[in-house]
Amino acid sequence: MHPDSVRGLTPKLNWILEYFHYEDAVVFVDDDIASVQRCYVEKGEQATIRDPDQIAAIIRNTISLTGYINGCAMGFRHGHGLRFDERIVAKNDFDIAAMNAWKHRFCVKDCRFSFCQRETFTGRGGQSAFRTSATEKRDVDLLRKKWGDIFHYGDLSGVRKRDYAGIQKITMHLPF
Repeated sequence: MHPDSVRGLTPKLNWILEYFHYEDAVVFVDDDIASVQRCYVEKGEQATIRDPDQIAAIIRNTISLTGYINGCAMGFRHGHGLRFDERIVAKNDFDIAAMNAWKHRFCVKDCRFSFCQRETFTGRGGQSAFRTSATEKRDVDLLRKKWGDIFHYGDLSGVRKRDYAGIQKITMHLPF
């Protein structure tokens, strides 16, 4: 759909935002989503949502509030005025979340549902050829130059293989 001249994930995201700027909303969902889970289940109750219509309704209902930014699934409402920084390769979700917080001072985080990803660094396709420890380090350095100390280095301890993926674990603490 996009021209062959648009290379790399971040330029493609910007192209999509520009091309579909007239839409009520634009939603990006990563190609490595394994499932959608309800986070409010009782013991023994099924958490996985498999019905495509129900998943689409969750996305529509959430995006209608304000748009949401989650990393593996993010939405933008018409007139959002945001643009991805094309210098950033792997941490563009952190940058756009900071930009949204600074510009709009508002974001809804819907904790009722979770988009669950397969292995980010060990999977094939998508960003896997471009996301490396080196690109992550460069991205975090750039984020800290742009946004200051709102980005804190995270703990490298973890129990899942995903917790060890990449070298630059960061968290965001917003003063605005």
